[in-house]
Amino acid sequence: MAIGAVIVSPTGARHTIARIAGKRGCSNQAEALALIAALEEAERLGARRVHVYCDNAVVIAQTVGPDRTAIPRLRDVYAAARERIARFEHVELTWIPRHKNREADALARSSLGLA
Repeated sequence: MAIGAVIVSPTGARHTIARIAGKRGCSNQAEALALIAALEEAERLGARRVHVYCDNAVVIAQTVGPDRTAIPRLRDVYAAARERIARFEHVELTWIPRHKNREADALARSSLGLA
């Protein structure tokens, strides 16, 4: 399992995240871990307001709404994402189609040595 994220500042500066995120997990877990990593990096860079684009509607729903999952590892990662979100003045999460998220997906695949 790997994660990829692209952070773009208001000035256009780009920061990328690409790394292994664990030996096993589902796509929802990987997407939530990518969200957490992106929020951590945005906070480290001094952001107080962020707009997140994610191609996983389940992660968005679980992060902004009540946790409805019965899977403990997912419940924990969604809770961690909500905790990160609470550190910002404003966070907006927007679903985008997968084809508009190719760069982040390519970063995650590259961490696994995939094309």
